Amino acid sequence: MSELKSHLKTEKETLRPSHPLQASENAFEENRFKAEMEQLRRVQGLHAPLKIAMERNAVKNVGHFACIVGHGQGNVLDDVLSGRDEDVGPSAMFGGKRRHETLSTPHDVIENSLGSKF
Repeated sequence: MSELKSHLKTEKETLRPSHPLQASENAFEENRFKAEMEQLRRVQGLHAPLKIAMERNAVKNVGHFACIVGHGQGNVLDDVLSGRDEDVGPSAMFGGKRRHETLSTPHDVIENSLGSKF
């Protein structure tokens, strides 16, 4: 079964965008952040975007308990530093399984996220 999933994944990666704006929309967040950092560099100097880049790098690998923030919800600290914390889009409402709420004990959720059952 994993072979089928890996094959589908490789096929999906080979597909090209069907519309010329699709590539631009896929990189929208990154392009917006780069433009904001360039504007910040022009106004405040080089130290401001460097500070934000170092802070984002520091919080990139910060973990959290799965039962507190949500199942794979993402990095809240990085969202705040990049300005995505106030954005409301389709992924905020239709995020699928990664934003679902469950009625389980925190102990079970943390054990499942660590992949260990005792």
